Amino acid sequence: MKRIVSAVLALIIALSLLSAVTLAVGEENNIIPEKDSTFETGTTAWQAFAGGSVAAKPNPNGEGNVLEYTVDKTKTWASPALDIKPLIQKTGEAGTYYLYMELYAEENVSTSVTIRTNDMSFSMSDAAKNNYPRLGQASVSAGEWLTYEAEINIEEDDLNLKEGYWFLCFDGLSRFCDKFYVDNVYLSTEPLEIERPEDGVEVPAKTAITRSDKTLIGTIRWDAFTKSTPDGTDPASQVARVLSPAKYHNQAPFFASVESDGTVSFPEYTVELWEKEAEYAVNGGLDYFAYLWDETTDAMSQPRKLHLESSKKDTIKMCGILESVRSNKTMTELFEAMKGSCYLRLDGRPVLYLYGVDDWTAENVEKVRKQAVLAGIRESLYVVGMTTDKTMFSANLKKDIDAVSWYSMGADKKDMTYAEYAKSCEDVLNTMGILVKSGKIDVIPSFTTGRDSRARIETGVSWVKGDPKATEDSQKPYGNRYSLQPTMDELKTHVTKFLDFMLANKEVTTSNLVCSYGWNEHEEGGWLCPTLECDENGNPVKDANGNNKANTERLDALREVVDAYRAKETSGETPAPDVTDVPGVTETPGKTDNKGGFNALWVIVPAAVVVCGGAAAFVIVKKKKKSK
Repeated sequence: MKRIVSAVLALIIALSLLSAVTLAVGEENNIIPEKDSTFETGTTAWQAFAGGSVAAKPNPNGEGNVLEYTVDKTKTWASPALDIKPLIQKTGEAGTYYLYMELYAEENVSTSVTIRTNDMSFSMSDAAKNNYPRLGQASVSAGEWLTYEAEINIEEDDLNLKEGYWFLCFDGLSRFCDKFYVDNVYLSTEPLEIERPEDGVEVPAKTAITRSDKTLIGTIRWDAFTKSTPDGTDPASQVARVLSPAKYHNQAPFFASVESDGTVSFPEYTVELWEKEAEYAVNGGLDYFAYLWDETTDAMSQPRKLHLESSKKDTIKMCGILESVRSNKTMTELFEAMKGSCYLRLDGRPVLYLYGVDDWTAENVEKVRKQAVLAGIRESLYVVGMTTDKTMFSANLKKDIDAVSWYSMGADKKDMTYAEYAKSCEDVLNTMGILVKSGKIDVIPSFTTGRDSRARIETGVSWVKGDPKATEDSQKPYGNRYSLQPTMDELKTHVTKFLDFMLANKEVTTSNLVCSYGWNEHEEGGWLCPTLECDENGNPVKDANGNNKANTERLDALREVVDAYRAKETSGETPAPDVTDVPGVTETPGKTDNKGGFNALWVIVPAAVVVCGGAAAFVIVKKKKKSK
């Protein structure tokens, strides 16, 4: 049975001009009529699931009654829940259903929208028989009613299921807020008509960029290394636990601590700490940080915010990586950053990476471009699609991207040597180099420092499927596939190939940018950031002042390669091309894993994500004001 959760990636974020948004609802097309969903009678079909309480209460920001969910913070997970199965089954029709509801919180809330079922035969379960596929995540700005929209596809077999529930509910509420409100729930067989703020906005014409004399070398930041706690469920705390076995202490970032019981912890992240990282990066030959642009309410957004606050912000450039469109506040922060002196631009055009561009639609890329215009960005964005899937190349070109790059690649097998892993990355560069020649766009090569994921595989994290205790490799995280760590000579050879590509293939590297995986994917196995120097027992080595010593060997290796490359740039030396036309290299089947440390379940807010082989589409818009 096919999974039922699928929809196009469709997302709008609310900017300040969204006050004019209206929803046109035809009552004849709605399974849940408005008079029932506004909770005026003081009753509700919602129930508390796993903890908390639900009740019809006065609207905290408007008129009438709404559903109030009081969070039980003693629970690790709890949610209001609505069984949508009888609402769908009573129509007796398979097809696409359109879900709309309005959400409100008094604090900024980031929550995964989820359907849970106790019927394992129900097609919402995924291939691993998990029965709670996430539709995506919603970010609710404090004090605003926002509208959530999703599509749910129902098949004929789904209508015949008699047992169990299909609970629509929310993950993460116990971590983010004390109360959460729902109003105006619609489950419609017809889409609502929504006026969008970017309707009629014209995107600036693209201007040609001139290839600079200097290649700018960047690295991806996945910033899950903020303050952690031993028993926390947030990414930082999980990552700290993953690195706590003594054999993995030497993968922890240089600012980590090893406690008396051997556990790893991370301190409060400060501007001084960011400045130290920036100093290391610049000394290692790096020119920019590419930040996964996490939701502003997420602790993972702290480093990029401190970059902008630092008096040393211009020592290294920054740019954003979007997996999806974020909440209005988070996107506003991105566009404001683009106006600053430290943001990476090409002849005035702000650079923006799109993670997993295969899962973006052309319409959503255009919406981001239009939203930039609404935010006051005058130049056309320079949009870089991150993918290693050559079968999607032509489709991605139609999404109005300017260049192709990639985040990282998964290992192909257990105990893969770094040389084997590096060769697979170099093969992707060859393939993409050929394809971009035909597509007349740029390629931004992304070299890799490795994919030694054993720390994650052995302990597990909530956002990577698999059981660390499984006896079969296929049931473990990443299928128990990982690469071994590089020697420094191997790393230098790999980076040299990627940099030489830039001089040998200037016709497809007009941007003259290079990226890398990554700065701080410490527990997934790819990092340049200095780590703790440890002895054979995992104990941090101290310097003369009693402070932990930092291991900078990867940055030292990079610096050596970059210095040699800069000499080639200055002399005008052109290395022999390493990319050759390979017969039969077309858009043929054979997808290379494009996985990175990016956490599609923690930080995707609010947009469609690929989960369980499907996606959810939803739109965040401001609700029409209610009179008091």
